[in-house]
Amino acid sequence: MELAKYNNLVPSDIIEGLDLPEHWRKIRFRHLFTFGRGLGITKANLKEDGVPCVNYGEIHSTCGFEVNPTIDQLKCVDEIYLETNKNSLLERGDFVFADTSEDLEGSGNFTYLNSDDETFAGYHTVIAKLHSDDNPRYLAYLFNSEVFRSQVRKKVSGVKVYSITQAILKSCYTWSPSLSEQKNIVTFLDKKSEKINDLITKNKKVLQKLAEQRLSAISEVITEGLDKNVEFKSVDGGFLGNIPKHWTTRRLKFHATEQLKYGANEAAELTDKDLPRYIRITDVKPDGSLHEHTFRSLEENIAEPYLLEPGDILLARSGATVGKSFIYDSSWGKSAYAGYLIRFRTNPNSILAEFAYYYLNSSPYWANINSTLIQATIQNFSAEKYANILMPEPPLSEQVEIIEYLKKKLNSIDEMAEKVSTAIDQLKAYQAALVNSAVTGQIDLRKTEFCNGN
Repeated sequence: MELAKYNNLVPSDIIEGLDLPEHWRKIRFRHLFTFGRGLGITKANLKEDGVPCVNYGEIHSTCGFEVNPTIDQLKCVDEIYLETNKNSLLERGDFVFADTSEDLEGSGNFTYLNSDDETFAGYHTVIAKLHSDDNPRYLAYLFNSEVFRSQVRKKVSGVKVYSITQAILKSCYTWSPSLSEQKNIVTFLDKKSEKINDLITKNKKVLQKLAEQRLSAISEVITEGLDKNVEFKSVDGGFLGNIPKHWTTRRLKFHATEQLKYGANEAAELTDKDLPRYIRITDVKPDGSLHEHTFRSLEENIAEPYLLEPGDILLARSGATVGKSFIYDSSWGKSAYAGYLIRFRTNPNSILAEFAYYYLNSSPYWANINSTLIQATIQNFSAEKYANILMPEPPLSEQVEIIEYLKKKLNSIDEMAEKVSTAIDQLKAYQAALVNSAVTGQIDLRKTEFCNGN
C-alpha cells in the first residue's frame, strides 16, 4: 500500500527545503533536554563486572540508536562511581551522543537507553536528558534521520576528528507531531526496521564468514609460501612463526622509499569533481573501490604533497578502523589522503605492493597490531609503530607467484563480498529513506491501520 503525504505540508522555516506538517511543533534541542557529561575515564578503568558503561566507541559501532545492557555487551566500571559520579548515570530514555567523530558522516551518532538497568555514559560522550513528554523513541528516529543530522554536520568543526559539543546540539531544531502521531510513527518504523535489520544481520553474517575465509586463505601462504616441502626456520618476534629458511625478514620502514607520511589536516568540505579526491578511511569499500556518496575533494595546491601513486598503501592510525589498510587503485583517479591515514610508499626492489598489502591483511599482522595498541580512550597506532612491524620478505619471484595465487583464490570470495556489501548498503538506504519520510510528514501515519509494518 502506497502511503500519502500529509495534506498540510508547509515550509518549515528552520531548514532550507524542509517542508513539515503545519501543526507539528518546532522547537530547539535545548528546550527539550538538560545536559551532562559522561565519566572522565579511560579504557584502563573498564572491567568485565560492575555497572555497564556505554562509551563513544560503542555509539560509533555496536550500540548506535539504542542500547540495552541486558542485550548489548558493554564493558563495566566499578560500583564506586554510583557514589562519586551520579550525574553520569543514565535513566531510561536518556540520550548519549559521541562528542567526537573521525568523519563527517559519524557526526551526530548517538544512542538512547532503552532499559531500566543502571548504566553509565562513559568517555567522550554528551548526555541529553529529556524533560518533555515526547516519545523518546520517536526522537531517536528523528535524530537518526539525515535531515536532522544535516544540522549537526553543518556546525561541527575539526580536522583530524570532528567535535560535537553541547552548544552544537542545543542550537539544532527538533520537530514533533502529537503524541498519538509519534506513537504511530514509532510503531510503523519499528516493524519496518525489524524486518530490514533482520536481513542486514543475515547479510553481515555472510560477510563475516567471507572475511574469515579471506583471512585464512591469505594467512596460509603469506608467511609459509606455496611450497610446503621446503625447510623452515623460526622467527623471533612479529608473530611470523615459521617461514621458509631462504626467506628473510625486514621491518616495514626498510621496504619504504620514503618515511611513512601522515595525511592532510584539512576538513572534508569540497565536492568539486575536477579537483583531486580526498580519501578517508570510510570512503573505501571492501573490494577496494570507493563509495560515490562520500566524495570529497581538496584544492590542488593543498593536495599536492599528499597525492597517491601506484604502489602506495594507506594505513588507518586511530579509532575503530586502526590497523586497516588499503592499496591505491588507479581507478580512484587523482587522489590525496586524510590526516588519520598514513602513507606507506613501497619499494618494488624489496617488496611488491600487492604482497605487502596481502601481508597487512593477514593473521600475523593483526596479532601484531592487537598486541601493541595503545589502551587509551581512542586507540592509536602511530607511523613509528607501523614502521617497526616485522614483515616476511620472500624473493621477488616468489612474491609474484603468491600474488597470482591469491588473486585467483580470492576472486570468488571478493566478488561475493561485494554483492553482499551492496545488498547491505541498499537495505540501509531504504531504511534511511523510510525514517526520513516518516519523521518529516512525507508519510501520513495518522490512521492506525497504516502502522502494521506491511
